[in-house]
Amino acid sequence: MSELLFPIAVNVVLGIGLLGLFIWRRPAGQAQLTADEALGLFRRQYPDASGTVTVAADSRTALIELQPGIGLLQRQGRRWVSRALERNQIASVRQRADGAIQIAFADFGWPRALVRLEDPQLRASWLQQFERLAAPLAGAAGADRHHA
Repeated sequence: MSELLFPIAVNVVLGIGLLGLFIWRRPAGQAQLTADEALGLFRRQYPDASGTVTVAADSRTALIELQPGIGLLQRQGRRWVSRALERNQIASVRQRADGAIQIAFADFGWPRALVRLEDPQLRASWLQQFERLAAPLAGAAGADRHHA
């Protein structure tokens, strides 16, 4: 029995050491997206784009005031996806109970986006801009069209 205690103790010590190394080497968090970086990433798809950039609280989304329309940059997995939104490309927009702006698009390729802005005045301004671009809905006023 005593000949098994030494290998078990070695495995426990190695396991704790490897776990500590894993935690120590793990990145502290996501890198923060800056306005300049967001505009640079957006310009990869839309080279002539310029405007004021607002980066979301989670640094996974950025909104760009374009003339006309809105630029949307969103992280999806390891990639950044960009889209220039114009009139009638937004099916609905609403503010959720947690304060996030939920946008449903008029196509099924990119059905929805969620933007979390901490500043209430900034959030209200962007919500108003999205509502201006929202498509007129067929049927009942204020109806919300959902996608798959």
